Formats: sequence, structure tokens, C-alpha cells
Amino acid sequence: MSVTRNVLWIAPYPADPKAHAAPWITSLARALSLSDKIKLTILSTSSSISSSTLEFEKDGYRVILLKMLPPKWDIVTLYLFRILALRRWLKNNQMSYDLVHVHGTEHQFELASIGLKKPTVVSIQGILFRYLKALPETFSSKKIIWLLGSVYEKWGIRKHKHFVCRTHWDSAAVRLLNPTARIFIGWEMIRTDFFVEEGNQFEEKSNILFLGGLNSIKGIAEALYVFDALVQDDDLTLVIFGDGSVKDLNALIQRKQLANLKVGVNVFHKGRASADQIVKEMLNSKVLLHPSYVDNSPNSICEAQVVGLPVVASDVGGVSSLIEHSETGILVSLEVNSIIGGIRMLMKDKALSRRISVQSRKMARERHDTQKVLGEYLNIYNTLIEDAETSF
Repeated sequence: MSVTRNVLWIAPYPADPKAHAAPWITSLARALSLSDKIKLTILSTSSSISSSTLEFEKDGYRVILLKMLPPKWDIVTLYLFRILALRRWLKNNQMSYDLVHVHGTEHQFELASIGLKKPTVVSIQGILFRYLKALPETFSSKKIIWLLGSVYEKWGIRKHKHFVCRTHWDSAAVRLLNPTARIFIGWEMIRTDFFVEEGNQFEEKSNILFLGGLNSIKGIAEALYVFDALVQDDDLTLVIFGDGSVKDLNALIQRKQLANLKVGVNVFHKGRASADQIVKEMLNSKVLLHPSYVDNSPNSICEAQVVGLPVVASDVGGVSSLIEHSETGILVSLEVNSIIGGIRMLMKDKALSRRISVQSRKMARERHDTQKVLGEYLNIYNTLIEDAETSF
């Protein structure tokens, strides 16, 4: 008879039960809850709830939110109120669970969970102390916040024993701070919307897709410079999804003096989008452009590969763990001419574009297969729980 394990996640989660958390959180949470092996609870924090705690059920799992200070005061108090509130809750409730899984090191959850009696594993998402060095701006509020976060992050990584990583880059970052760490591999669970039927001819399309919004660290400036050069010779359209507004995009284009870019004519900003909208746009695109300054295993690249859309991406962080150059995508530098060359390579060589589409699709569907990813996490949980039971 199978044993049902009680697992506690500590992860970012919105206060509104109707709102959507990050897709890599909800996809895996839903899959675990549908299995008969895991009873899942997600613990998070929120400044928008009125009571000291808010609890609700969603998609088969339980969510518990602890009330926190408003963001401004959270920073002023150096996140200590949040860390201590989580630690108190964990001290009083940890024995109700078989394992604690901390998602990410960006929210100080890893500090709150140091020294628990129950086995604890930390998933690496972004890596603040690495990301900090890649911020384009020399001074900003984001840089100050990330600097504080990176101090906590380093401490937390040094203190924990077990980690879930995905790329050579995040594994190396953990090893740098914690040489004796035990590292498991666990890939993101990609939303089922992206597993569309094959056969789309991406090489015949004319859209270039950029999913980083107007975020400087995602390379919006580079994307605009590249497109400004490309449209001088080719009939193309740049489609942008993500944060920012049309007004802000217009202002950025004017500031960069990019005379060939016309918002609403050859450049479109469509804001935030659902998975269905992104898939539809991917199927109508020639390439996903991802000239990010730093990334670990960006979902946008993984999702594009699952669809079969060829990717041109900057060779930074863990991206080369996702892309083999000229086989499952094109790796470039952050130099504009390098990015232009990568896109033109696909435009001129349709056979290369088709080969990358087929091979990246096959590789990504194996890497992110729902049952495979579910099995990876069930194995991690069972291994750590059984090890703890044996040592006890």
C-alpha cells in the first residue's frame, strides 16, 4: 500500500484565490496533488490580507498565507519581521509535515527554514548574488534590494544541506558556497498548453517574439537595436509581451533614436498574456529572441522549445544547459551584431531553422515530460524522507 506524504512548500503565492501564481509553481503543485502520494500545503506571505493568516484550498492543495508588513516597511526592517514570522510558524507546525520544500532564495524563505527538525530541500530559481553583477544600471533601488537579498541568500545556501538545481550554472553557484551540498536535478513542469501538435513552419513566418516586456535585464534595449537593424532589409514584425506600456515603449524608442521602429506598425506591445495567447503568438513567429543579461533556466526558452519555435538567446548563466548551439537553438553574445547574426542565420538557412525546431522540440519534451518531472520530485521527496527516517 502506498504511503501519502505530507509535504510543505514555502513559496511565493498570491493572496487572491482566483489569481495565478508562477506557472512553475502551480503546474507542479497541481500534478503532485493529483497523485495519491502527496498531500501538499503551500506556505507564503502577503501584506494585502486583513487577518493574521488566510487559508484556502485550490486545485487539490492547501494554501496558508501569513500577514506581512507593507513592502516599504518590509525593506526598512531588512526583511527580519518576515523571516521571524515564518520561523515562528515553522517552529510550531513543522512536525505536521514529512518534508519542507523551499522554492527559491530570492524571498528569504531559505533563512526562515534553517535548522528544522524535518528534512528540508531548497530549489534554486534565480541566484541573486550572480544576478546582481549583471544588472545594467549602476545604481538603483532594485540593486540595493538585491544586494541585501544576496547577503541573506549566501548565508542560507551555506546553512542548508539539500538543493534542487537544473543547470550547470546554478549547481556551480551552490557548490561555490557549499562544497558538501547534496544536489538533486529537478526540471520545471511546463504548462500543458505548450505541448501543441507539430508541423508548424516557423521558418516561413515574419514575427520576432520577445517575452521580456520592457525589462532592461531581459535585454529590451538590445532587442530594439537588433530589430531596428533587421527591418532595414527585411519585412518583419516585433511582438513584445510582458510588463510595461505602449507609452513607455514609445518613449524608449525615441530615447534610443531608433527611426525604423513604429509602434503599432512594425512593433507591438501586447502586455501580460495567458499561456493560450503566448502559444498562439509562438505559432505565428519565426524566432524567440532572448537577449537577457543573466538567466538560469528561463521558462520562456523552455516553453518555446516545447512548442518547437527556434530560439536565439544570449549565452549567459544556465542558458547553455538548455541550448546546444546550432542544434537546439542559437547562442549569441550580448553584442548587437552577434544577435543580428544569429537571427539572420536562421532567416537565410531554412533547413537549419527546421532542424533546430524539430530537435529542440524533441529534447524539451523529453526534459519537461510531465510524468518524468513528477517522478523526479517524488523521488527527491522519498529519498530525503527515507534518509531522515533511517538516521532517526
